[in-house]
Amino acid sequence: MKIDLSKLRKDSSLGVVICGYSGIGKTTLGKKYTNIAEIGQSLYRNIYEGIDAASIDREARKNIKTGVKRNPEWPGNYVRKINELRKSHDLVLVFTDFELMDAFRRFKIPFLIAIPTKDRKYEFIDNFKKRGQNDDFCKKASENWDEKLDALVKMNEPKIILKKGEFLEDYLKKISKE
Repeated sequence: MKIDLSKLRKDSSLGVVICGYSGIGKTTLGKKYTNIAEIGQSLYRNIYEGIDAASIDREARKNIKTGVKRNPEWPGNYVRKINELRKSHDLVLVFTDFELMDAFRRFKIPFLIAIPTKDRKYEFIDNFKKRGQNDDFCKKASENWDEKLDALVKMNEPKIILKKGEFLEDYLKKISKE
């Protein structure tokens, strides 16, 4: 199944990159639509010692704390993979990481930022718990909610603001009908 994303694409030869906040539905979209790629960062950002991390569910990998060290090739290795996917997909979904977004700017890769409104904090924290995030993750997400969203809003890149009850798929379906 595909979703029409022609209104988002400025350069018809490459897919659009959206840096999306946790919990907005990136993984769901990547699984549901053949023209959308969603790429997790942990296998690019980290080296997992003594663990076959690729065989572990991505959400479960977020909870691994021991035997994990930073990959010295990060974020270049991830940016290369994203550019590869832009050649074969209309949309590439990644997470909102300031270091990654700085790399996009350095390499002149345009991107949009998709975030929820600030009043959705408890809805999102509850969703994180339901999808199996540990207490540490949820506590950190809750503590950093306002600060991170404020910083993302201040960035110069175009924004997709998801209102109460709205997820990225809802937004994309809406603009594909306009």
